[in-house]
Amino acid sequence: MPLSPAQRDRIERQIRAAIDRLLAGQFPPGGGCDVKTLAREAGISRAALYRTYGHLKEEFERRRQAQLDAGDQPDPREQRIAALRERTSRLTTKLAATHAELRTLRATHRQALSALAAADDTIQRQRRQLADAHNLLAQQGNQNHRLVPLPPAGGPQTATSAAAPELAKIRNPGERADGYSTASNTAETPSARP
Repeated sequence: MPLSPAQRDRIERQIRAAIDRLLAGQFPPGGGCDVKTLAREAGISRAALYRTYGHLKEEFERRRQAQLDAGDQPDPREQRIAALRERTSRLTTKLAATHAELRTLRATHRQALSALAAADDTIQRQRRQLADAHNLLAQQGNQNHRLVPLPPAGGPQTATSAAAPELAKIRNPGERADGYSTASNTAETPSARP
C-alpha cells in the first residue's frame, strides 16, 4: 500500500531527527554512526531507507563525511578504533626497532665471546710454554736460571721495599749526624740529604 504524503513527510522528519541525533553523538546501546543504526532509530527498515529514502541516506553520509573531514568524529567507538590503530602502528615500529637492537646486541655478544675465547687460548698456550721452560730448566739442574714467581699486586713487601727505611738512615761520607757537612771548615751549611 503506497504511503500518503503526510506519512511520507512524517517518516522523513523521523529520519532527519535520527540523522541529527547520530551526528551529535547520541547513539542507542549497541549502535553507531552508521546506516544500520540510522534506519533503526528512524523506525524503518534498511531496505526502505535505501529504496524510498535514498536521498536522506546520502545526506547522512555526506554530513558524516564532512564532520570527519573537519576532524570531528561523532562516533566515540570510531575515535577509539582510530586511536588504537595509531597506537598499534607506534608499537609495531617500536617493536621492530627493539628487534633490530637485539640482533645488534647478539652479534656484539658473539664477537665478545669469540675475543674472550681467543684470549683464553693465548693465555693457556703461554702458561704451557712457561711450564715447559720451567720443567726444562729444572731437569738441567741449572741454578743460575731459576724462575722466581712475581709477588701478587698489592701483596707483601719485597726485601727492597722493606729495607727502604734502613737505607734512608745511611749518610753520605762526610755528612755529620746533625746534617752539616764536614768537608768545609769555613762555613757550616746544611748538606743535601739523599
